[in-house]
Amino acid sequence: MPSLLGRFRETPPATDQHDADSERYRWRLARRTAGIAQAHALHQHISSARAIGRQLGVNHGTIRKWLKLTPPDPTIVAELAATAELTPALEPPPPPWRDWDEVRRVREDLRLHRTLFLHQTENLTAEELQTLAGLLAGPVGSELSIGRTFIEAWFAIWKDDLGRRHTPDEAGQRYFIWQADAQAATLAPLRRQQQHLDADHFGRLSAFLRNPAWESTNNAAERGGRAFRHGQHPHFRLRLVKSIEADLKVRAHLQQQRFCSPQPQRLHHCQRGRRHIQSQLRQATA
Repeated sequence: MPSLLGRFRETPPATDQHDADSERYRWRLARRTAGIAQAHALHQHISSARAIGRQLGVNHGTIRKWLKLTPPDPTIVAELAATAELTPALEPPPPPWRDWDEVRRVREDLRLHRTLFLHQTENLTAEELQTLAGLLAGPVGSELSIGRTFIEAWFAIWKDDLGRRHTPDEAGQRYFIWQADAQAATLAPLRRQQQHLDADHFGRLSAFLRNPAWESTNNAAERGGRAFRHGQHPHFRLRLVKSIEADLKVRAHLQQQRFCSPQPQRLHHCQRGRRHIQSQLRQATA
């Protein structure tokens, strides 16, 4: 099967219709001309060469070179399109895909909106919910639905539909149901998460459910904990509650002092190379 790999030859080969090099040259010329036309058409809506390359299945460097060329005449593209029929047709993608353009389009949508699957439903906008529903209804919606249900079941371990916390016993029951999900275990990434989040790990994560006054963790608390652990010297461990509280207070005070203190002022500015500026200042004051 011919391909676009390699440099496009500047001089055409022999005009023999049955010559292998001539057939390959005509196919590459037709494919290259059609690709230049498609790249210019997509460039009106997409500014990124990488995104256009993903749509057409061509390297982004080739797309940048094509965009520097003059768009070909549509009649020339139509005449050269018949040449591509001399080569064997591409095998269609497996069902339920319709064509390779749909494969590229879904791949691009998943690249742009893959983080929507990790958000809670109440934190998504109407447009994001519509995008998520479109991805779940697509050709790979069956596997994506398993992943989305897996994540929603994880969110449901901690809070109910009204946002109220579950008791430790209720959370434990939901965790064991989430852990024993056989449908999620059919996908390797989800199966690894089930194996990683064992009962001991879940016990450490659910410690905040034991006391209603305790808050669940967040990114700021995680960053603070990592900074505290990294600040400990290998030969000096803060083990007592009193010493840990004192260290945290000192860190908080130093951070507050750093943010609240004014910006330091420069004591002196070098006058080298400032004669032109000084002359302008003298003229302005005069």
